[in-house]
Amino acid sequence: MNRFILFTLIVLNALCPQPAAALDHGEEQLARFLETRPETAVLLAQDSDYRRFLINAFGGMYTSVPLFWDSAEPQGNAYAENTPNDERTRIIIRVSRKLSAPDQVAALVYECMNAQNEHAFARYIKDVYLGDLNRTQFIQRILRLEHIKLKQVRAFLKPLEPFSSLDASRTEFYRKMLATPDDFEEFLEYLVKIKRDDYDVFDMYSKFYDFITATPEIRKAQMDRERQQAEGGPDTGEWSSGAGGGAPPPVVKGEQVF
Repeated sequence: MNRFILFTLIVLNALCPQPAAALDHGEEQLARFLETRPETAVLLAQDSDYRRFLINAFGGMYTSVPLFWDSAEPQGNAYAENTPNDERTRIIIRVSRKLSAPDQVAALVYECMNAQNEHAFARYIKDVYLGDLNRTQFIQRILRLEHIKLKQVRAFLKPLEPFSSLDASRTEFYRKMLATPDDFEEFLEYLVKIKRDDYDVFDMYSKFYDFITATPEIRKAQMDRERQQAEGGPDTGEWSSGAGGGAPPPVVKGEQVF
C-alpha cells in the first residue's frame, strides 16, 4: 500500500465514515498498545498517516474482522505476528517488546497490513490440506504475500517522520525491511543471509505445513504442548485443532519474516 493508495483510503473513509463503534475500537486498541508500550508514545502521540492507518486497521477497515492488540510476546521468537482466534471473530496482533520503539511501530504497521492477507492465507492452507500444494510451494506462496506487504510498508513509512530521518543502523526490523530486495528470488536469498540463530521463517512455515497435514489427534497434542509452554500470556482463544473436529485451520498466523 503506497502513500497514494493509503491517502485515497483515508479520503474515502472521511467521505464515508467508518461506524463510530469501529473507530472507537481502533482508538481503544491503539491506546492499549501505548499503555503496554509507553516507549512508543513519542511516535504515536501526534496525528500522522500511520497513526490513522493503525486506528482504521484495528477497527477492521481493511480486514473481514477487527484487530485486537495483545501485549504478550509473539510465539517462536518472532518479532511480530497476527493470528486469528477460535471463532474467527478477531485477528490478534503481537509485537515483541525486545524491539526498539521505532521497530515496534514499524512492526505493528506491518502486521496490521499483513493481516489483510487473511483470505489468501486461508486458501493456501486449504490447498495444502487437499494435497494441491507441496511444502516448498506453500512456504514460497506465504513468503511471497509477506514480501509484497514488506515493500508496501516500506513505501508507506519511509517518507514519513520520524522514519525519514531515522538512523536505521540503530534499528533491527526497520533496517532489515529497508534492505529487502524488490525481486522475490533475491528476497528468499536475503532471508537466508540474515537468518537469526533463534528464528528461521523457513523452518517455522515448514513446521506449520507439517501441522496442517498431520492427523487431528497430532495437531491437538501439538497445540496442547504449545499452550502449556506459553509463559503466562493471556488466554486469547486462539485456534486449536480441538475446535471444529478434524477440520484444518482456515487461516495461518502471519509471522514476521525476519
